[in-house]
Amino acid sequence: MQKRHKDLMRTLVTELRHILVGTTAPDGTVIRGDLDRELERLGIASDGMIIPLDAMVNPAPNEQQAHRMAVAQLVYCDEPKRASMRMEIVERAAYSWINRLLAIRAMEARGLIEETLRTNPEYDGLPEALYILRQSEPGRTSGADGGRWAVLEDACQAQTKSLPGLFSLDDPATALRPSIPALIRNMALVGGSMPGITPAESDAAFADPDAIGWAYQFYQEEAKARIYAKLGSGGKASTRSEIAAATELFTEPYMVKWLLQNSLGRSYHEIYPDSALPVTWEYYVKPDTLDTSMCDSLVPNWLHKPGDGLESSNAFTTDYLTLGAIPNP
Repeated sequence: MQKRHKDLMRTLVTELRHILVGTTAPDGTVIRGDLDRELERLGIASDGMIIPLDAMVNPAPNEQQAHRMAVAQLVYCDEPKRASMRMEIVERAAYSWINRLLAIRAMEARGLIEETLRTNPEYDGLPEALYILRQSEPGRTSGADGGRWAVLEDACQAQTKSLPGLFSLDDPATALRPSIPALIRNMALVGGSMPGITPAESDAAFADPDAIGWAYQFYQEEAKARIYAKLGSGGKASTRSEIAAATELFTEPYMVKWLLQNSLGRSYHEIYPDSALPVTWEYYVKPDTLDTSMCDSLVPNWLHKPGDGLESSNAFTTDYLTLGAIPNP
C-alpha cells in the first residue's frame, strides 16, 4: 500500500475511533467518545450502575434494545468490574460500526456494490444512495439524520446473507448506535470528506487490497503504543484488549508469501524436486541442496493422490502455494 494511502487510512481510522470511543488529550484530559456518552444517556453510568429502562422518557425501540443488551452483559459482573465491562461494550460497538463503514466503502471503491458512502460532487456532495433515496422515498429521509440510517441499514441488509457476521442488523454488538451527529460525521469522513484528501485519493486508498488490514492496524495503533510502553517499563499485558493490541498485528502480503513459500513450499520442493513450480515463488530461498531423504514418509494425503501425475495430482497444493502471489480481488 502506498505511503500516501497509509497516511490517509491512519488519519481516517484514528479520527473515527476518537469520535466513537474517545481519546486522551496531551495534557491527560480524558475526552469521552460518542458511544460512551450515548450509553450513559441510555441509563448505563460510567461506573456501570444501571438505571432502569422505565426511567427513560419514550425510548425508541433501538434504544430499548441497546439498554437490554448492555444490562444483559453487566448484570452478572461483580460491581468492581462493571466499569471495564461497560468500556468493552463501547469498544465492541465502535469497532463493529467502523468495520461496517470501512467494508462498505471498500466494496464500493472496488465496484462490488453501487455507490453508498462516497461523497459525490454530482449529487450536491451527497452519496449517490442517499440522493436517490431522498428522491424516491422521501418519507424515509425526513428525520434528523436525513436518511443516513436508512442508507446504512439498506446497505447492511443487502450484504447480510453473504456476510452475516459483519452486517447482520441483529448483531448485539451494534445495538449501541452512534448519535446522529456522530453518524453524519463518520459517514462523511469515510465517504472521502477529509481535509486535503481528494475523492480520487480516497477511492484509490479503499481500492487497495490491503486497505482493511491496515485499517485494523491503525485502529489498534494507540492501544499498541500504550501496551508497548507498559511492557517496556516491566509491566505485563493483563487484559484481553491489551493482548490483542500487542499481538494481533496486520501481516503484509510479502510476509505471508515469504513464510508460506519457505515452509510448505520448501517441503513441496523436497517432495517434488523436479517441479517447475518453485521458480514462480518470488520470495522462495532455494537451498543449495534439497533434503529428499524423508520425502515418502512426509507426504500427507491431501498433497499426494496415488495414481495421478505429479503436477495434476497436486492442484490443491499448487493453488494454495500460489495464492500468496495472486493479488486480492
